[in-house]
Amino acid sequence: MLKIFEVGDYLIPGQYKIHSEFIHVVNYMNISDDSMFSLVTPEVGGGPYNIVVENLDNYNQEMVLTKEYLKQNDVKRSSSNFKEVKIQIPREKLEYFRERLLENKNLSYLIDDQAKPNQPISFDDHLKYQLLEGKRVIFEEDLLEGIEMLRGLGRGLTPSGDDFLMGMMIGIHLKMLCTRQIDSYRDRILKLILENSLGENELSNWFLKSAFKGLVSCRMKNFIKVLSSGSLNDLKEAFEEQSQVGYSSGLDQLVGLYEVIKREYPWPTLLSH
Repeated sequence: MLKIFEVGDYLIPGQYKIHSEFIHVVNYMNISDDSMFSLVTPEVGGGPYNIVVENLDNYNQEMVLTKEYLKQNDVKRSSSNFKEVKIQIPREKLEYFRERLLENKNLSYLIDDQAKPNQPISFDDHLKYQLLEGKRVIFEEDLLEGIEMLRGLGRGLTPSGDDFLMGMMIGIHLKMLCTRQIDSYRDRILKLILENSLGENELSNWFLKSAFKGLVSCRMKNFIKVLSSGSLNDLKEAFEEQSQVGYSSGLDQLVGLYEVIKREYPWPTLLSH
């Protein structure tokens, strides 16, 4: 019997079977549609579609989530919608965010505005070249062409390009909160990004759809909260926590988020859509 600590606030009732398994995460997919949820240990923490359990020593190949199961009174509910957070990002916080990203040698080339793509030699060189070119095209030339370059690009269960696009969509939601705008144009752009980001990767697609809705993990929500109102020490801790998500997923999402919130919105390549 799994000991449950916390359940996500957007879990969908249904019958699920295992999609993928890791040390701290077991992902399940609904047998009737493409909805998913994850059994996770406390090291991973809460999220809109997470069930946090004591450990993963004993779990089933299939699980049925009922409304009653999801509404247990003695279980904490995750709150994953960051739109309830009052947002205003001070300039010094944004600069600190940038400095922390630049410290990571694997990502600093994406943040450095002076970086130029070199002709790729190895696989890693090719990946960096494609990521940098894709980012440049998104913000300087053509939104959809850039998304096409990044979609599904990279290693892992959720590739770096997909994680970057997730971060972008979270950033657009955040931009609207900062400017206190209700923008139907934003919704159209988010839909355009989502539709052109979806690929063959079922898990990436599910996370992309979550970002489209403005639903994030508790780690990302906490990062957004302290980026606005916490101390620099709080921000350092929240950055480190988010950075530890996946092989590089947490950082890749932060890069996409940063690239949007540092810019005036809408940026030029959005205006043609």
